[in-house]
Amino acid sequence: MFGPKDSLISQIKRKNDFTSFFVTDDVGFIGRLQVDQKTGSLTIRNTRFKHSGQYRLSISREKTTIKTFNVTVI
Repeated sequence: MFGPKDSLISQIKRKNDFTSFFVTDDVGFIGRLQVDQKTGSLTIRNTRFKHSGQYRLSISREKTTIKTFNVTVI
């Protein structure tokens, strides 16, 4: 998720043997996001100043782990 409103930019859901991937169609990220389907790694390419801000990662299994970090693009 990105920004003060926690806008969803990418999501991976796994249930049984089925995996679904979502990548936002938000104009600010269109064509910039790449998800590695094996590792779940998210890469943002060609970043601009507007991509600076707070990002939040939520991993849900038996319990939910949340990681928050700030990115500054100069």
